[in-house]
Amino acid sequence: MTAGLEWDESGSYLRPGNSETRMRFASDPIRFVLERPVLVPAGERFEYCGGATALLGEVLARRSGKPLERFAEEALFEPMAIARYEWRRQDGKVTPFGGLRLVPRDLVRLGRLLLDGGRFDGRQVVPAEWIEESFAPRISATAGRRYGYQWWLGRSEAGGRWHDWVAAWGNGGQRLFLVPALDLVVVITAGQYNQPNQHVAPMQVFRRALALAYGSPSQ
Repeated sequence: MTAGLEWDESGSYLRPGNSETRMRFASDPIRFVLERPVLVPAGERFEYCGGATALLGEVLARRSGKPLERFAEEALFEPMAIARYEWRRQDGKVTPFGGLRLVPRDLVRLGRLLLDGGRFDGRQVVPAEWIEESFAPRISATAGRRYGYQWWLGRSEAGGRWHDWVAAWGNGGQRLFLVPALDLVVVITAGQYNQPNQHVAPMQVFRRALALAYGSPSQ
């Protein structure tokens, strides 16, 4: 999210000028991203960019020598017994920047894997060092939050104390929150796709869950 490219993903994805929407409908999405003008040096400014995630997916596929979906199945889904999922496709390939749908139970499993240092059912699925590195703040983002490697990082108050959290956010209000200090995983699913206030209800639900986990009155 710090590629420094000309990119505008603000507002609804139904908006024709949305950069991710333009990428999705481009004849060559990867070329579309790579041809964006560079506005600032990489690493200097936060700008949410699904194109950067698309590039990461392409790198993973080329480096592994496998389609991204197959890589995800072998490296993550199968070791975690995740069998039910949907993943949006474009020209026969899954889209790295969105469209992956998991059932809540499997999202909780993913959260537990992350809080347990990459281990699931006694097996090391993801290197613990990589999880720690990916959770480290890399740049200031929006609304007082920070950003790691594809993770939102923030703080919320419960019981008179502030708690650091890590989160994955999806369009419509999908959320996976992790609170390492409380060993807490909170999964929220919703359907407020492309709504300007879609972030409000998930944060309210998370704050209530955080308050209950900490033992303070629900807010």
